[in-house]
Amino acid sequence: MAAGHKKITTEAADFLVEHVGPDLWQLQNELNKLIAAPDQNIGLDLVKLMVPPSPEQEIWPLVDALSVKNKKAALKLLRDQLDIGNDVLSIFGMLVRQYRILLMVGDALDCGSPVHSFELAKELKLHPFVCQKAMRQVKNYTLEELKGIYQQLLNIDIKIKTTSVNPEVLLDLLIVK
Repeated sequence: MAAGHKKITTEAADFLVEHVGPDLWQLQNELNKLIAAPDQNIGLDLVKLMVPPSPEQEIWPLVDALSVKNKKAALKLLRDQLDIGNDVLSIFGMLVRQYRILLMVGDALDCGSPVHSFELAKELKLHPFVCQKAMRQVKNYTLEELKGIYQQLLNIDIKIKTTSVNPEVLLDLLIVK
C-alpha cells in the first residue's frame, strides 16, 4: 500500500453505495470522511459507523413494509422518520417519488421493456441503482395496485393543499388502508 492510500473492502464499498444512493457529491464527501479516519483500511464496520443513510435511502424500508402489507412495521418506520427529524412533507414527497418510480418500472416491465436494470434505467432516465432497487420492489405489486396507491397519494396531496388536516394523520391513514 502506497503512503496516503487506503483500500476499501468490497462489502464496505457495496454498503457505502447502497446507503448513500446515487448522489455522487455525497458519495465523494463520505469517501473523504472515511479516508480521513485513522483506520488503516476502510472496512464494513467503519462505514457502518461513519456513514448515515440518506433520507432517500431511508424511505425504501417504508415502501418495502407497505409492499408486503406490514402495517405495524410501516407505521413504526414512519414514526422513526419523524422522530429523527424528517419533515412529514419531505417524507410524503419521497413516498410519491418512490411510487412514481415503481409505477414507471412496473409499466415498462408490463409493456415488455428490457429486463436488464441498466437498459431499463437508460430508457426511463433513472439512475441504475434506483432502477435496480425498484425492479426488486415492483415484484410485490400488480400494476393496478401501484396505480391505486399513486391515486391515493394524489388524493392526499390534494387534501394537504386544500384542507387543514394534519399531513401526518393522512400518511397514517394511507398506511392503515
